[in-house]
Amino acid sequence: MEIEGGEERLAIGQGEALAAGELVRDRDERGIGDERRGVGGDARIDAAGNVAITGRNKDIINRGGVKFNPRDVENLLDGHPQILQSAIVPMPDPVLGERACAFATLRPGAAEPTLEELCAYLLAKGIAKNKLPERLVVVPEMPLTPTRKIIKGRLKLPA
Repeated sequence: MEIEGGEERLAIGQGEALAAGELVRDRDERGIGDERRGVGGDARIDAAGNVAITGRNKDIINRGGVKFNPRDVENLLDGHPQILQSAIVPMPDPVLGERACAFATLRPGAAEPTLEELCAYLLAKGIAKNKLPERLVVVPEMPLTPTRKIIKGRLKLPA
């Protein structure tokens, strides 16, 4: 499979050292090809052929059997005039399994938005209702890696 420089795709690997992951089959029009395992991440390859892992593709919320990647919602929330950074994390639900919780940091001087305001904003941007956050937690700062990626595992739901 050819990948253009800069294009982001599912990171796949081949070999006996890989743990079981999502099976990826590449077949040509004759049905000839090979099988590889997804390694749980997204990758980007540059024009020089260097590969960089850019994120996790297992960052999934399972709401009542309907699974979605929260990245779409986060990208829109990060464009909201009051939001500086956002992270959508799963919160446990006894009926649906998981629901979405939005953590957000605010832009300097911005008033705290309500959950209803954020949901109206997301709906106006075309997000499906099942992807809407059902709780909003405003935090003073996000826990970040040295490369400034949000560490979602350190975001804790208040009691």
